[in-house]
Amino acid sequence: MLTKLTMTLRTEGKALRFFLRVVSVLYILGAILHVLDILDLRLKFSEMDLVWRIWIVFLCLADFAASFGLWKNRSWGIYLFFLIAVSQIVAYVGFKTIFGDQQPLIVFHLITLALFFILGGRLKTAL
Repeated sequence: MLTKLTMTLRTEGKALRFFLRVVSVLYILGAILHVLDILDLRLKFSEMDLVWRIWIVFLCLADFAASFGLWKNRSWGIYLFFLIAVSQIVAYVGFKTIFGDQQPLIVFHLITLALFFILGGRLKTAL
């Protein structure tokens, strides 16, 4: 019985690590899209208001950092993943008049957060 439990926990750990690698790839793709925005190759960054420009730069830098941290399985990568997901949910739900309808991103972040916790992810705090 103990062996079966240990094997299950190891499998969940592998599944979580795989999931975080997939999220890492998705976040690097998001960062690349933000770089394209900054270079005016996708969205008109130069014509955006200040709030949008700050938001895009924040997401670009945070997505790059989170992607690296998640890929390397670092705890700070997981915290950045959580910060990005929660901040986008709050921004896109609470400030819809500024950011418009971002329903697909809200759903994406809710699903990735749920999967993180379902697969056994934990946010540890130092006391």
